[in-house]
Amino acid sequence: MIKINQLAGMNIHYLFYSLKEFFAYQQKIGISSVELWGGAPHFFIDAFTGSVAKF
Repeated sequence: MIKINQLAGMNIHYLFYSLKEFFAYQQKIGISSVELWGGAPHFFIDAFTGSVAKF
């Protein structure tokens, strides 16, 4: 079974929160490791129209 100390919180899920709020919530729920993402999502579907998107 996975234990809480084996998990790392990801700040990508807190896109609209401050970094301070992210750290505070991770501490509150007992997460001691975090993974910080500094860029936008790799592919944001709404950023492209059908004419420029290629699959």
